[in-house]
Amino acid sequence: MKNIILLITVLLSFASFSQQCVSKFEGKYEVDVSATMPFFEKAAYTENGELPEELQNMLNGITLIIYSDSLSLEMSENKRVLPFDSRNSIEENGHCDLLLDMSDMTVPEEANNMYLTIYVKGNNRLQIINSVNPKEMDNYIWSRKD
Repeated sequence: MKNIILLITVLLSFASFSQQCVSKFEGKYEVDVSATMPFFEKAAYTENGELPEELQNMLNGITLIIYSDSLSLEMSENKRVLPFDSRNSIEENGHCDLLLDMSDMTVPEEANNMYLTIYVKGNNRLQIINSVNPKEMDNYIWSRKD
């Protein structure tokens, strides 16, 4: 009986600890355009090497909000909320994996086990890498808003 209680205590504390991996990342983020742009092909730039104003405005209008149990992506009056469970990352140099709950969405079978990995980039910046394709979000570097 003591072993069962000890096992349950250990499992509960592990679950609590792994859920805490996301707590230090909770908050609002915006696209760090200067850090993100090296990931885009030169085709995104005008002939004089500048970012087109409408692309600049679109990137500046994106907000990512990380909560303890979901993330929200707000872009051009659209808002998508994705619930998740978190765990300490299994990826090299990853900090936290967000195991997305895709049960309410129609997605391909391979996306059912999809997760996002948070990587710390320094200076209150992070990068979120998708475990499966499509990987559009992988190129964005996010800076915490104050």
